[in-house]
Amino acid sequence: MYKVMYNSNAHYVSCRAGIYYYTRRVPIDVRQYYASPRLSFSLRTKSYSGAVRAARSVTQRFEDFTSIRHVF
Repeated sequence: MYKVMYNSNAHYVSCRAGIYYYTRRVPIDVRQYYASPRLSFSLRTKSYSGAVRAARSVTQRFEDFTSIRHVF
């Protein structure tokens, strides 16, 4: 039987005072398009599973945006 030591579904999710937040550093090559070198905002949920689902969506949109910026 294998034991899972790390769950990658929670990338960029942190909890403060019972509310889940998305926190991520902006890559250097696209940092010029952002006001801050770090993205941090509330996912507006107290549910862990809801936060993970929202973080996946935000991560996908962020990755899509940064890949578009690499093309131009």
